[in-house]
Amino acid sequence: MLLVLLQRTPVLRVVLPGAEFALSSTVGQVLKCAFGLAAMGGYNSLAGATTFTVISKTGTATGAPTSTFQISGTVGTPINGTTGVTFSVSGAPVVPKSFGVTDDDFGGYYSDTLPPGLSVLPMSGVTAGGAPYYNTNLKLTIKGTPTDAGIYRVRLWAAKALALAGSTSEIEAGYVVANFTITDSGVVDSAPIITTQPLSQTVAAGASVSFSVAASGSPAPTFQWRKAGVAIANATKATYTMAGVSAGDAGSYTVVVTNSIGSVTSSAATLTVSAAVTGPVIVTQPLSNAAFVGGAVTISAVASGTPVLTYQWQKNGIAIGGATSASLTLSNIQLSDAGSYALVVTNAAGSVTSRFSRLVVLVSQSNAITYATTVSSTGVTAGGVVNFDYFVTNVGTKTWGANHYLSIRDINNTFVAFSSLIGILPGETTTANLNFPAPATPGTYTYYVQALENGVEFFSTQTTVILTVLAPLANAITYNTTSFPVSAAPGSNVIFTYNVTNTGTQAWGANHILSLKNGAGVTISSTPLTVLAPGLSKTVNLSFTVPSAPGTYNYTVQASQTGVGNFGTQANLTLTVLAPQPNAIVYNRVRYPDEVVPGAILNLKYTLSNAGTQAWGGTHFVSLRDSNVSFLAFVPLSGTAPRATKTMEFTLTAPTTPGTYTYYVQALEDGIEFFSTQDVVIITVVALPLGNAISYNTGTFPTTASPGATVNFTANVTNRGTRTWGTTTYLSFRDVDNTFLAFPSLSGVVPGTNRTAQLSFVAPTTPGIYTYTLQAFEDGVSFFTMADTLVLLVQ
Repeated sequence: MLLVLLQRTPVLRVVLPGAEFALSSTVGQVLKCAFGLAAMGGYNSLAGATTFTVISKTGTATGAPTSTFQISGTVGTPINGTTGVTFSVSGAPVVPKSFGVTDDDFGGYYSDTLPPGLSVLPMSGVTAGGAPYYNTNLKLTIKGTPTDAGIYRVRLWAAKALALAGSTSEIEAGYVVANFTITDSGVVDSAPIITTQPLSQTVAAGASVSFSVAASGSPAPTFQWRKAGVAIANATKATYTMAGVSAGDAGSYTVVVTNSIGSVTSSAATLTVSAAVTGPVIVTQPLSNAAFVGGAVTISAVASGTPVLTYQWQKNGIAIGGATSASLTLSNIQLSDAGSYALVVTNAAGSVTSRFSRLVVLVSQSNAITYATTVSSTGVTAGGVVNFDYFVTNVGTKTWGANHYLSIRDINNTFVAFSSLIGILPGETTTANLNFPAPATPGTYTYYVQALENGVEFFSTQTTVILTVLAPLANAITYNTTSFPVSAAPGSNVIFTYNVTNTGTQAWGANHILSLKNGAGVTISSTPLTVLAPGLSKTVNLSFTVPSAPGTYNYTVQASQTGVGNFGTQANLTLTVLAPQPNAIVYNRVRYPDEVVPGAILNLKYTLSNAGTQAWGGTHFVSLRDSNVSFLAFVPLSGTAPRATKTMEFTLTAPTTPGTYTYYVQALEDGIEFFSTQDVVIITVVALPLGNAISYNTGTFPTTASPGATVNFTANVTNRGTRTWGTTTYLSFRDVDNTFLAFPSLSGVVPGTNRTAQLSFVAPTTPGIYTYTLQAFEDGVSFFTMADTLVLLVQ
């Protein structure tokens, strides 16, 4: 049927008034119209017996075949509303089997089949298939919204067959003509006019840019953007946008605006592409360093970013005057230069702070010490307890062992207290507590604090302490040990303990309070000291929120009685607030033997704290490398949240040649480089043969215990000496006062073999951190040269 219609419709022509515009109809449009109407069924007419009926908004009109119906419409308005125009056939003695729409004359006068925007709907009452149709109510409906003005003369015909055989007689009595007159909507057609020209722009590489134009005209115009006169594919809207521009996109852009009346080209808009603006990024982080007094060191970092970068080095969070380049050189280094250095890199797009670079300053001698700060009472009551917390730094070249102590002695050079310094590495700072009974007589007393190595005598320096002993007071306190941190991350929450002693003459009650005050004297935390008799001690908790700005902050702890006032003494505390950074680490505790035999298996046990702002994941590790910067081991740090701690262990084989060896422990995030700080481990390999030598392997010593609990643990050791251990060889376990708590026998262990020893002791009854020593000895000979340190938190 479609083929026949095409054969019978050789040309389509539009008849338009002189004021209207020309209309073209594509073959595709003809096919659509012809197909839609050809499917409507046939018609076999007896002349004079058939009438065509048209139903419109103005009513129903009928007419015989060859009648002409006038139908009007307006561009943009649905023809005859939403219902359209319906044609039907009546009076035929035979039911039509085909309906069609074509030009109004097969001869010499042609026109379109339908105005653009209109279409033929399927007839009601017609079913598909080739069987005859017996339906006396066939209808043809034309609906749609005209899009072009003009006069369209259309023939609608009915036939008796489903498929025309080529004879015009089959439809000669069954057609009518419909004249569609479509007027415009009152808008006068006009050529396009550009009302807003595109503007020139300058953007950074990688950014997005949009050029826009505004234009009027009738009919509505179309757009085509061009670069340097060449059309840009798919750039056919009033706005042209480019994402991620590059230098190659720079140039002159215009847009051609077109409709059926004419076209116009915009003025040129120039696109200038500047270098990309990127915030600063630390490409190479500064590394930690160690240097001797009088030496020099250069700390460097590499950063990238556009536009130009500026630099500012900081020490412990404070800007260093004149340190405004990517490298910082320190000459004639002194002990006061030790600290944490960071580089702040800034440009117009923002700023970034590097990881900390730790500078350790050493003295070129085995034993050397600096006394950083002290926390002590300025005065105590007669017979009370004197407590000093000293922050000291090992600035020598030797790790402090079991025979290193911090001592305090009176004016008569009589020792009154000792504090162990075991396990403190070169460059590492520790808190040493010294406590002793105050003299019974009020007055002013002088004491000397000095470190010593047993058998080697005092270190080179000492510091003087002046103590005032007061007459007994009703309210008096001694500030003993505290867990107050040395540093903390900005905005973090700190919970710390303070052990205090009632050195007054009256018991503390519900109105006795211990308060923490900031540098402005404002109380930021307090806790009751309820029910504590004279001479007794207790541990209390205090907490506060760390300031958000990096820097050094001072705090005081002081007791008071409500209605009476503050006690006469206070304790001073200092906190360094670190600059926030995603990755930061604190090496809390390390234990390892400082002397080993050649080839011994070493265990380096670390307790680490995540001091950064992000949790450690699957790409975070702590590494061990030697002095040649060769990596020896990696241990994963995954699953450690900010401010949480993790205990890990390295295992390595000691060198076979006697000597002193340096190792570096440092955390890193894979693909982001090292964290800011590293820890230095110095191992001395002693010459063989040694009759008695040992290595301390794995064990089950716990990290925490309850006050007064019985602690059972094991220690696995290896005989690294040249002789079998006999009945006089033991493994000793002793506290910081060198009191032996356990000493299982090591009898029968031959060289090169292991023994797992069982040990037991009772934990202290007072909460706190306690240090213990494992060391083998042969009765009547001496201790072995190697020892191991164990740390227990009682809580």
